[in-house]
Amino acid sequence: MTGLSIGALSQACGIPANTIRTWERRYGFPTPSRTSGGHRLYNPDDVARLRLIAKALELGFRAGQVVPSKRSELSQILKHTSPIENSRDLLSYA
Repeated sequence: MTGLSIGALSQACGIPANTIRTWERRYGFPTPSRTSGGHRLYNPDDVARLRLIAKALELGFRAGQVVPSKRSELSQILKHTSPIENSRDLLSYA
């Protein structure tokens, strides 16, 4: 069996391992395979999707909105959303 450990996945996408485990339970993603000893092994393709999720979270989306989304959906969300440039912009929305 090949794949990334949860530590390697966490490091590659910048999302804490505990968060990844929580998303597995809540949203069904990512879905690791398991070694004979029960250790999680993740698909390297999960890194790209998790990086897109991290970007969406930085833009203010909630995990429940973006974690279940497919990679193509996340790309569309990010394509049509721009970050608020500074706190003055943020305050103008209040």
